[in-house]
Formats: sequence, C-alpha cells, structure tokens
Amino acid sequence: MGRSALRNTRDAFGSVAKTLHWVIAGVFAVSYCSAYYSVWFTVDGTTANSIAVQIHITAGILVAALILVRIYWRLMNVRPDRLPGSWYEHGAARIVHGALYAFMIVMPITGYLGTHRDAEYLGIPKFGDTAAFAWIARRFDTTWEEFEIPLDFIHRDIGGSKVVWILIVVHVGASLYHHFFRRDNVLRRMLPGWRAGARFR
Repeated sequence: MGRSALRNTRDAFGSVAKTLHWVIAGVFAVSYCSAYYSVWFTVDGTTANSIAVQIHITAGILVAALILVRIYWRLMNVRPDRLPGSWYEHGAARIVHGALYAFMIVMPITGYLGTHRDAEYLGIPKFGDTAAFAWIARRFDTTWEEFEIPLDFIHRDIGGSKVVWILIVVHVGASLYHHFFRRDNVLRRMLPGWRAGARFR
C-alpha cells in the first residue's frame, strides 16, 4: 500500500482516517452496549456485572486514546474538499462533527473521573483512590460522593442517555440523506475500498 493511500487527499480520505473512523465507531458501540447490558441484564456484585463494567471501562479508555490519535492525524493531513452544498449544510456538518469529537473526549473523561470502579484489566485505579483526588478533597472540602454527582449526571443522565442518540441520529441520517437523496460521495468516500473518481451507482 502506497504512502498516498494512507494519507488523505483533496478528493478522498486515506486508509488511516477510514480505519480510525470505523474502529472508533465499533469500540464506542462495545462500550455503550456493555454499559446497558450491565444495567439491564446483570446484578451488582455478580461476575457478569463485573465483566460487563470492565468491558465498558476498557472500551471507554480505548476510545479516548483513539480519538486523540484521530485528532492528531486530522491535524497532520489535508482535509478532502467539501462537496457542493449550501452554507448552512456545511455549517451544520461542522457543528455536528465538532460535537462528536467533543462527546468522544468528554465521555471518557467524565466516565473515569466519576466511576467508583477500578479498571482492573488495565491496572488503572479509580480516580477516588488517586493522590489527585485526595488533593481535590482537601482543597475543596468535598467527599467522593459529592464529587461524582455532577460527573455522573453528565456521563450517564445527559451524555449517555440523550446527547449520544441525538448525535447518532443526525450523523447517520445526514450520511444516508447524502447517499440516497443527494447521491454524492459524502458517505462513500469514508467506506473502505472506495477510490476517488468512483461514481455513485
């Protein structure tokens, strides 16, 4: 595979950008599904619950690491030219993509800072057991229970149950709209194997 195939061009995304996009989407789906599996189908304190929670935490940490790699790769590469469209369509696309990036950063951070579980498989202690939290507790005269309330609210009650669905519906819906109604390459140029110059059939 040549160097040009790895990197973005003005006409198409490179294989690295495509791989990061779909791997992040897959790992995020694992994180999300394991969280709801632990809530709906397991009981706290059981082995099944522990495994599901650890999968959720591990996947969340992996998403955080991958999104940082993707941001770096995006900054180091050209971005394919925008396809024809109105100014408000391009503006909406930028807002939604920015929100997706922010969401993928905020959710792992609030998840780690607000969880009462260790990342056992990765050897990462929960934030409440770290020296950083001990300093916060002394400096702001707070307890772990008080500290985690707003973080849990953002991570679970706002991000995980509401914002995520809005972003997914808008992002996927816009891609399908472009593919089936606008009949352009917005979706196709992020698919593996698609090459610049290929036409919609």
